[in-house]
Amino acid sequence: MVIQIQTKIQVMLTKNLFLFGLLLLILSSCNSVYFSEPQPVNSKNIYEFPSKYHGVWMEGEDTVVISKNVYKSVSYREGNLLKSFADTSSNNVLANGRIYFIQKEDRMKLTGGFPYVVRNDTLFYKNREVIEVFLGGNTFLRKVADKHVLNIKSDDLWWELVLVEKTKDGSVIGRRITNEEMEAIQGMKPIWSSENVFYYDVKWLEHDLSGLIRRGFFNDTIISLSPDSKIGKRRNIR
Repeated sequence: MVIQIQTKIQVMLTKNLFLFGLLLLILSSCNSVYFSEPQPVNSKNIYEFPSKYHGVWMEGEDTVVISKNVYKSVSYREGNLLKSFADTSSNNVLANGRIYFIQKEDRMKLTGGFPYVVRNDTLFYKNREVIEVFLGGNTFLRKVADKHVLNIKSDDLWWELVLVEKTKDGSVIGRRITNEEMEAIQGMKPIWSSENVFYYDVKWLEHDLSGLIRRGFFNDTIISLSPDSKIGKRRNIR
């Protein structure tokens, strides 16, 4: 994506066990819900993360930083595959001691570029994934009671929502609403859907969203940052 969302995804593999890559999960979701406009419609745009969300979380080599106007995560995952398979696969390229992966989605492109070692015909490598979400332009928060809704505009002009909150135990949580939850709302139907992608034309007011949250909607957790993994408020990561 362009606009204000900048993502440097250097490998397309499974989710990290500790840090859920916000943007990667949104973009790669198998059940995506899109909205015709940012929500709630009567709330102002906020281009800074409130200080209660700020911090640095680490587990092993994985790191997440939330600061004034950026969410950034760096995560690592070790991978391996048979060297004989890597030599002949159309999904990767081996060159100069590095493995590159071929991404085959909207258009084919080369990602990766990770050093590898070979032991007993098995190729071992470590993936490094960097995700950055900048608040600004078409990426912003809107307030709902003591929580916030992160609104992200996609390339095709539709919006995705992530409900962000700090819980009583100090965790920072990000959750989305699922299509099953949407269809549980009386009279709510998508204006169009294709496979597992659903488009809704809604104009929720702040009290509408507050009511849904109180009723237990937004159950799809994609970010869970525990206070046990929090180490501070300032740290530079690359």
